[in-house]
Amino acid sequence: MSLDVNYIWGVYYAQSNDWAHAQVYWEKAIQIYPRHAFVLGALGRCSIRNGDFLAAIGFLEGAVEAAPSWWHFEAGLAEAYLLQNEYDQARKHAEHSIELGKDRASSAQLVLARALLQQNQPQLAEKALNTILAQPSNPAAWKRRSFWNA
Repeated sequence: MSLDVNYIWGVYYAQSNDWAHAQVYWEKAIQIYPRHAFVLGALGRCSIRNGDFLAAIGFLEGAVEAAPSWWHFEAGLAEAYLLQNEYDQARKHAEHSIELGKDRASSAQLVLARALLQQNQPQLAEKALNTILAQPSNPAAWKRRSFWNA
C-alpha cells in the first residue's frame, strides 16, 4: 500500500476511535517516508493518547522539523512536553505555536497557562487564559460571556 493510503486508513481508524489500528497504518506509512509531517504528527497524537510522552516528543519534533510553519505540531509538542513535566520546553513551544497560529492556537494558550502555573507564574497564566476568553470565535469564551451576561 502507498504512503497516502496508509495515512488515510490511519485517519479513518482514528476517527472511528480505533487508535490501535490507526497506529498500525501510520507506522506502515512512516516506514515508506520517515519525514512525512502529518504521519509524524498523527503518531505523536497517538503516543500522547497512549501515555508515551517521550515517543510523542520524538514524533512531534520530527513533524515540527518537517513542517516548521504548522502551528498544530508546535501545540502538540508543547502538550507532550507539559505532560512530560518539562515546563520550559512546553512554554517555549506553546509560545511558538501561538506566534504561528495567532487566535487559532487556543489549545497552545491552555498549555502555556498550565506551564506557567507549574513555573509559579500565576499572573502570566491568568493573562494567557484571558487571551483565550477574549477571542470572540472561541466557544469557551462565548459560554463564559453568556453565563455572566444572563
